[in-house]
Amino acid sequence: MGVIRECGGKMHLREGEFERAHTDFFEAFKNYDESGSPRRTTCLKYLVLANMLMKSGINPFDSQEAKPYKNDPEILAMTNLVVSYQNNDINQFELILKQNRNNIMDDPFIREHIEDLLRNIRTQSYNMRPPDK
Repeated sequence: MGVIRECGGKMHLREGEFERAHTDFFEAFKNYDESGSPRRTTCLKYLVLANMLMKSGINPFDSQEAKPYKNDPEILAMTNLVVSYQNNDINQFELILKQNRNNIMDDPFIREHIEDLLRNIRTQSYNMRPPDK
């Protein structure tokens, strides 16, 4: 069941249906977690990606299912990305991407959506700056 939900999540994310993708990735993550599959960490990364793309103010690691993985070495970079993204800290976001290039950018699915995240955070940062006088 996890594979089906993961594929559904990927399809929805590519179609810009971020909430549906988030739901599918969360269900896939839970299925993988219950069965002890190592795919759970990859799916959790996708869940975090969908969470950021849907511009949710809720940290995905606040859920009881995801919380135990918050400091997992494979997940830590994504944990930090969420915090910088939600704080609209473009400098920290770019630094995390640079320092964790292998962990984040080596996944082709995540890599194809990083530009969208960068555009979102740059737009937010620009909109939050004080107006020119």
